[in-house]
Amino acid sequence: MATRVQCPKCRSVEIEARGRGFNPGKAAEGAIVKDESGLPPLFYGTRDIDVYCLNCGHKWNPIVLEEERGRAKANTLSTSSHKWKSEFYKAYDSGNMESALALLEIYRSSMLKQKGLDGTYFHLKSEDGWRKIIIVSISILAVIIFFVVGSLLL
Repeated sequence: MATRVQCPKCRSVEIEARGRGFNPGKAAEGAIVKDESGLPPLFYGTRDIDVYCLNCGHKWNPIVLEEERGRAKANTLSTSSHKWKSEFYKAYDSGNMESALALLEIYRSSMLKQKGLDGTYFHLKSEDGWRKIIIVSISILAVIIFFVVGSLLL
């Protein structure tokens, strides 16, 4: 089954590769040896190629993206479930989309496939906002109950 290259931000398949330094020998080797990265052979011969999304304008280097994914997977064991979100927010807010994508592919891959990078970011932010509202509401309710019960006992 052929792998379709998609924009990691919006998941569009309308992409264009531009670059210099293409190595046909490495590309041919990549066509013969199956690579787990899912990149087509065009990307095997160079680090000097950038891929541009014609839909949203996002630019990425497929080799750097794969390296970021590998680093994020290696750090998975040491990252707590809450820490990954803060790392994701920090990467996204600073414009480091490769790191942000790598974290989402580990922790929220199905959401990423459905909503894309931006949609997942906004969904997680709103989810966190609701959690804070619920925690504050429960805290206020507990204080009110404490004072009501305290006044009844006096």
